Amino acid sequence: MSEIIEAVPNVLLLQFKMFRMAAELHDKFVEKYGTVICKEIQKKIFGRSFNLRDDEEKQLFREAGAHKDDDKCCAVVGDGARWATEIMLKEIEKRSLKPEDFKDLIYPK
Repeated sequence: MSEIIEAVPNVLLLQFKMFRMAAELHDKFVEKYGTVICKEIQKKIFGRSFNLRDDEEKQLFREAGAHKDDDKCCAVVGDGARWATEIMLKEIEKRSLKPEDFKDLIYPK
């Protein structure tokens, strides 16, 4: 039980750091796209949103180049991936972490 109690501050600190990093990612989306909501990002890119649960709407979405054109959904996802990577690398550098520090996260005991 004492191990759990001792781990609580570390878990809370980790949660705080993760929240801060998530907030930074959120802010980057809002800065570039004005929102983090897919429907609203679609409106900005396509001039309208699509109901992707409806087959006809999904087809229109595809025909609009959603997954083919470099400046549409692939760009949005690419921005998110790049920003998330930059945020994580910044945190790794700030904490002077090395790849082996992540071994237990990748290969849990």
